[in-house]
Amino acid sequence: MNEFECYSTYTALKLHFTSDYDYFKYNGKCNVSISSFNKRKEKFFFKKLSREYNSEELVDFLVSNFSSNINMWIGDAFGERCVSTYREWKKRIESLQYNF
Repeated sequence: MNEFECYSTYTALKLHFTSDYDYFKYNGKCNVSISSFNKRKEKFFFKKLSREYNSEELVDFLVSNFSSNINMWIGDAFGERCVSTYREWKKRIESLQYNF
């Protein structure tokens, strides 16, 4: 996964949680371009996220954080709050098969 794919996933999930866009209906695709990505000042954060998580983990990370804070900024993704939110969410998801 490269930084543009990370940006595209972030944008699609942000739209899913903040508007009537349906991530599953459009299979995570949204209308983003390389030029819109290059205009952003936060390119470094997307590059760092793309190195840290694979595509499946990135979706899980973003879903867990958007569900707890709908106004999450990409720069907040490296804070302790977002990381702990992801860990707690992952723990709950993995324990579902044991509890049910």
